[in-house]
Amino acid sequence: MKILLDTHVFIWLIDQDNRLDSIWREEINNSQNQIFLSVASVWECVIKHQIGKLNFPQSPDIYLPQKRKEYRSFALTKETKDGRNLEKRSPKEKIDKRDKTGK
Repeated sequence: MKILLDTHVFIWLIDQDNRLDSIWREEINNSQNQIFLSVASVWECVIKHQIGKLNFPQSPDIYLPQKRKEYRSFALTKETKDGRNLEKRSPKEKIDKRDKTGK
């Protein structure tokens, strides 16, 4: 089965939060399933950390890749027009660009 994790589900998973039902935790941990996480969810986690709504034991640039690897999650990414992978861009860079272009 292919499973796309919502941002909250990913946060609950890495925090071992009881709001994530044990059935879903088992499915996520099942090595036969493919786990996907959008780069937008990673950005959301970083932004929440930057504004103090989410705490990690390490900086997000270290902690989030470790957790993605731990749960075998594949990144869903999008290429920009100039060919750069959006996953490698910071949330601030994306926000700054939107402010300048109005998009």
